[in-house]
Amino acid sequence: MGNSTHSISFVLRNCNPFVTFISVFLFLLFILSVEKLYSNNDEEKNFPKSLELYTDGLIEGLMRDRNVPGVTLNIVNSEGILLMKGYGTANMDENKPVNAETTLFRIASVSKTFVWTAAMMLVDRGLLDLNRDVNDYLVNFQVSEAWNEPVTMNHLMAHRAGFEEVFAVFTIRDNDPRPLHELLALHEPRRVFPPGHRQSYSNWGTALAAQVIEDIAGKPFEEFFNDEILKPLGIHSTFLAQVSLLPDTLTERVANSYKFVKGRHQMEKVGEFGPYAPSGRIVSTASDIGRWMRFHLNSGELDGIRLMSEETHNLMLSRSFDDSPYTHDDAHGFSNLNRMGFETFEHGGFIDGFLSNFILVPELDMGVFISQNRAAEAASLFMIVPEKIIQFVADYKGISPEKSPKQFSEEAKPNDLSPPWGTYLSNRRVFTTLAALYGALSPIKVKPAEDEGLIISSGGNTVYYFPVKGLQDIYENNRGTRIAFIRDQKGKVQAFKGFYGATYERQPWWRTRDFLMVSYISAFLLSITTLLGAWRRAAKTGTRKLLSISIIPLISSVGMILFMVITILTISRMLGLSAADLLEYPPGIIPVFRFMAWVVALSALISLLIIPKSWNHKNWSLWRKIHFTVFFLTLGMVTFNMWQWRVLFGAMI
Repeated sequence: MGNSTHSISFVLRNCNPFVTFISVFLFLLFILSVEKLYSNNDEEKNFPKSLELYTDGLIEGLMRDRNVPGVTLNIVNSEGILLMKGYGTANMDENKPVNAETTLFRIASVSKTFVWTAAMMLVDRGLLDLNRDVNDYLVNFQVSEAWNEPVTMNHLMAHRAGFEEVFAVFTIRDNDPRPLHELLALHEPRRVFPPGHRQSYSNWGTALAAQVIEDIAGKPFEEFFNDEILKPLGIHSTFLAQVSLLPDTLTERVANSYKFVKGRHQMEKVGEFGPYAPSGRIVSTASDIGRWMRFHLNSGELDGIRLMSEETHNLMLSRSFDDSPYTHDDAHGFSNLNRMGFETFEHGGFIDGFLSNFILVPELDMGVFISQNRAAEAASLFMIVPEKIIQFVADYKGISPEKSPKQFSEEAKPNDLSPPWGTYLSNRRVFTTLAALYGALSPIKVKPAEDEGLIISSGGNTVYYFPVKGLQDIYENNRGTRIAFIRDQKGKVQAFKGFYGATYERQPWWRTRDFLMVSYISAFLLSITTLLGAWRRAAKTGTRKLLSISIIPLISSVGMILFMVITILTISRMLGLSAADLLEYPPGIIPVFRFMAWVVALSALISLLIIPKSWNHKNWSLWRKIHFTVFFLTLGMVTFNMWQWRVLFGAMI
């Protein structure tokens, strides 16, 4: 020790001071680098544990609060798994826990990500042109002509083909022997918007895309799915075959779904999809979906297996339509939006009580998949957890989201155009059949706030949106979700978009739920007063033969009261329908509802014919004549509503 000290002292005394300073500086820098290296290694080692502790507390707390039986989760980066775990129960009767590696969850519309990826694989091979008419590829049926414009795969992937919603997709049994192309032709929905004009999420459109893939590949879609996607990527517990047709060894692994009724969990009904399965009937494990997310985080490659070029995958994660650059839209099948300040590519899914979310965050090199086996008011869990995890990972790594330059590059514009206040309806609804009434019952109302912001109300939820500085007609809430209003050439607001899977069209006053309710309530109250008036007159004059002109208001009043009761029962039944219930659609009350609508319509017509006679009737008072005329007008309003919502003249399904 003494010799060493002496040697160092000798060196320091005899070295150039400048050289000595540099040597000491480099030595200290080396020490600091080593310390930082070990510190970083410790931080990297602690990250998985910190993530697990945080996620455990978050999920377990939300599960208790929302009475969710089971959750399966996988958080990955491009290299591997960050956290994969099952929580709670997959089967409450057998007390079977959720296992992220083996428990199968119905991932619903997350299934569509496989359809869109298969389409891009064909693009990569030069077999599919995204901008070509899909009829050029279809073998056994053709999409009907409309709007003098073809439907392309780009339209289908962006949900912009213009199709109305169609319930028939959910009415097919798993063992239905008909091929997909036959059902597509049978259930083809009407194209209510020109292609590319509006976004409207479509299960039928996705099934059409699967048929295009099948016809190009020359093999059933399920075979393409298994042989060219699952097997190469080592995804072994993912099945397109309907659950009811799987062998017992696999059905035992499928989690049950539940609803919470009167303080107890009850099994949910399970729907069927038949040949429409590619649109939303895949069952899978969190483990398998983790590999699927890694494939996309690695730009189309996993463990040395590449299914499409990086260039094609980059195309997949881009938008074909950029008419709403500041809000949510679709990027070739993936929902492209902003969460917690980060750009994400994702897809949600909901069916049979299962809720799933699949989110890729390239900027953080991470993917989150979560699925739960209870829906209803517990729905927010599968939305809250991914957002909280994204925020946790970003904070832990010290990564702050960068604002996109395009969001702030424009100068402030005066918003002096007409305001957007009003009632809006989603495009993702039925337009041409009796089920159109279902869409009328779910309006979104936009109202002014006290400041320059606005308030959006829907289904009992109210959210405040503030205007984004520098961007006209763009508003944002405190979670970073943006909406954009769309105006016509005259500057009048037509619609807004920004919510998942649809555009919301502004409605005139006569095409709103409020007008529907006013017409119903007015006709109902006038029916009551008509009957009370008849009872009062009968009490005064005694029983005597009624003239035909007096009978008509009485019959109309009874018919309207019965129609009101039937309508309430029908709406209650319709609002409670699940995908499984649609297998028996239409429910028995629907034909009764339609029959009573025709009774009211006939009453309105007959009343119109006898109004002149009533005003010439000597025994009728002025008040009675006015009352009968107003009653006729309310019956006419009800009839008009039944016509415009396709209860009259529209098909059942």
